[in-house]
Amino acid sequence: MKKKIDEGAIVIGYVHPGTTHGEFAQTLSAACLDRRNNIRAVYAASNADHAVARNAVVAAFVDGIAEWLLWWDDDATADSDAPAQLVHQATKHGARQAHGYSFGYDPHSERVFGGAWEFMGGAGETDDPGWKPMEITGKNMWVDGVGCHFQLVHRSVYEKLGPDPHLNWGKHPETGKHMGQDLAFCRDVATAGFGKILYTPHVQTGHIKEWNISYSDYLRNHEKWGTE
Repeated sequence: MKKKIDEGAIVIGYVHPGTTHGEFAQTLSAACLDRRNNIRAVYAASNADHAVARNAVVAAFVDGIAEWLLWWDDDATADSDAPAQLVHQATKHGARQAHGYSFGYDPHSERVFGGAWEFMGGAGETDDPGWKPMEITGKNMWVDGVGCHFQLVHRSVYEKLGPDPHLNWGKHPETGKHMGQDLAFCRDVATAGFGKILYTPHVQTGHIKEWNISYSDYLRNHEKWGTE
């Protein structure tokens, strides 16, 4: 008998090296206690091979009845109702993947960059071959790639990809050459026919690096440096 899926329900998954940032623990706890979120479980996996760890989380998720898996990195902070807001946006716009606004920092160039990427094709020899960072518009965007910083994935994606969906983690799916681990998964999902990813400002996250990097940091940096 086909199991009944709990529509709107969320499993939170995170992969960590054995320790987590204290601010992450507080944020995750607040989300679990926020009744606006229909969180059924939190699955954590620790392994030097991120593909193995992520596949373990996916297997547990697919075995359950939640509709959505939310990858939540342990250096990400968000409002307590962010999981519910992300599910709402994904459902509203018919997305099978969605991601809140997130940002990183390159200490060499002193630039804050957005977490949305466009796939340009080609293989190349460097990190993230064939990918170009996108300028953040402040509106909903449909993008080719995101990080797993705060990434929502629908059950149908993992059901179609089958067992061990993260085996390509860190490799270009067409060439096997090195590729940013998050973007490799995005290419696999696109190749499976799920289209683009909703990147939404209705959910904004902090990124705990040199400081808790936010959208306001991106806007100040963007004003200084111009187009990415």
